[in-house]
Amino acid sequence: GTNESNENIFNTELRLARQLSPRVVIEPLVGYRHWNLGGRLYSFGVNGRFGISDSFSGIASARVSPGSVDGAHVTGLGLSLLLRYQR
Repeated sequence: GTNESNENIFNTELRLARQLSPRVVIEPLVGYRHWNLGGRLYSFGVNGRFGISDSFSGIASARVSPGSVDGAHVTGLGLSLLLRYQR
């Protein structure tokens, strides 16, 4: 027999960018993800975009996502740093 699963995931996120200086933008965010087979996550975080020089820029991100999956409490953590070089 076949094992079929009808999964639906609803995901939404709200971000608000605020320019602090010509080279720095901060972007707080909140989000929600619902999985119809028994899970939900809430996300809270911040992104920072910054110019280092005319050629280098970066994006730093931090996020925490508490929630539940099949009745068990879970927490996701995320940190990232992207550096970009452009001629």
